[in-house]
Amino acid sequence: MAELKQALSPQIYSFDKITAAMWQLDTAVYLLKNRSEDPISTGILVYSAWSVVKDLLRDGATGAVRHYYAEAGGCFDKLHEFWNFCKHAKEDQNCEMHFPEGYIETSLFSAIHDFSLIHELSQNMGDFYYPRAEKLLK
Repeated sequence: MAELKQALSPQIYSFDKITAAMWQLDTAVYLLKNRSEDPISTGILVYSAWSVVKDLLRDGATGAVRHYYAEAGGCFDKLHEFWNFCKHAKEDQNCEMHFPEGYIETSLFSAIHDFSLIHELSQNMGDFYYPRAEKLLK
C-alpha cells in the first residue's frame, strides 16, 4: 500500500513558460541531431515550444520569423499546418498530416530564432542555430 501511495504522490516539478519552451527545444534539437526515427514527436515538441514563444513575444516583435515568412508568399502558413493539426484535433479527427523531410528542421530553426528574441539560447540550441544562421547570412 505504501508503494501505491508513493506512486500517486510523485515529485512536483515547477517551471515557467520560458523554461518549458527551452526544454522542449533542447529535446527537439537532441532528437534531430541523433537522427531520431520519431519526426512526429520532434515536430510536436517544436510546435509546442514555438506556440509558447509566439505568445510570449509581443505583437509586432521586431525580428520574429512569422513576419519574414508572411512576406515570403504564405511560407508561414505551410509551417503553421503542423501547429493547426495538433490544435484542432477535436474538430477534424480524421485529418492526416503530410510534411517534407526538411520541414521539422526549418521549423526548429525558426522556433529557436524567435526564442532568441526573448531569452538567451542554451548551448544545445546555439550549436544547432548559429551555424545555420551564418549560412543564411552569406
